[in-house]
Amino acid sequence: MNLFTIDNEKCDKDGICAIECPAHIIEMTKEGPVPIKDAQQFCIRCGHCVAVCPKAAFSLEFLSPDQCMPIEKDLVLNANQVAHFLKSRRSVRRYKKKPVPEDIFEKVLAISKIKVLQSS
Repeated sequence: MNLFTIDNEKCDKDGICAIECPAHIIEMTKEGPVPIKDAQQFCIRCGHCVAVCPKAAFSLEFLSPDQCMPIEKDLVLNANQVAHFLKSRRSVRRYKKKPVPEDIFEKVLAISKIKVLQSS
């Protein structure tokens, strides 16, 4: 199987996938993006190429555009907000007798299952 597939109907050949690939395994041609020789061996499987394609035309053998979470611009933090959040976090271990509501527990558990790749 090919490392990636391109939906030629959607691809506008802007080259964003090739520019953004941290492993530099995507080359742009007149026909569109193509993998370099031995790309499979050098791909770090970060999925960035899929995530940055504005037309959802790029798919990896293990990741499709519909699996990428869309960015909600109103939820993006600026540098000051990130700094405030990180600096103000404290670990408090005064546990309450009241259980965490199940819906909140399930959301936190689902978030904790998101795998961050060591290579990306």
